Amino acid sequence: MGKNNFTLKYEIEINENGRPYIKFAKDNIDHPEHKFMALEISRYLLLGLLKDNEEAHDLTPQTEVEIIRAEDALRQIADELARLIKEQMDVMDDLGLDVKEDDV
Repeated sequence: MGKNNFTLKYEIEINENGRPYIKFAKDNIDHPEHKFMALEISRYLLLGLLKDNEEAHDLTPQTEVEIIRAEDALRQIADELARLIKEQMDVMDDLGLDVKEDDV
């Protein structure tokens, strides 16, 4: 099975409240692969918070529970996207095609 490489381009802008936010080009975030990457990074960060908390104990028990729930929800969504992406990769592999960055 091949692998597919993608590039996600974004800008950081300031909203009307003075808070920075990430702005994606509409055609950039509409791909399941990009959404999957964002979900996986979010999960990675949440799991990192939980791991750090094992030693620091900075989080309240309620906050820890909410982080665990959030990570579980993100995992479920990411698992569904992963299934769809895997199916697409299998079809592309069967056809002898590769998805290139320029295709996305």
